[in-house]
Amino acid sequence: LPEDESLDRAAARKLLDEVVALEPARLVHRQRLASFHLMNKDPAAAEAAMREAVTATPGNVEMKLALVQLLGSQGGASRAEQQMLDFVKANPDKIAQPARGFVPNIGAA
Repeated sequence: LPEDESLDRAAARKLLDEVVALEPARLVHRQRLASFHLMNKDPAAAEAAMREAVTATPGNVEMKLALVQLLGSQGGASRAEQQMLDFVKANPDKIAQPARGFVPNIGAA
């Protein structure tokens, strides 16, 4: 990499880390950080970023689903499925209930 490109990446990473630190519970910031790692061909760092997001916000189901989606998108369907099962086992009461206001569309084609 040219030196200026390396500096730009380092600056971008620092900025993303700062944004995440300001609003750690915002999914969009965590996803941008993971996307940054994917664009830089570092899927392990992307996964680590999303796992850290799940750890930092343990009650946030969207963060958990984002991690599962990331695992699946990286060719790890079995890893994604296992992660989902692990989440369900850890919180069975939160997964089995439909969202408030949810009305099933029964009989629709």
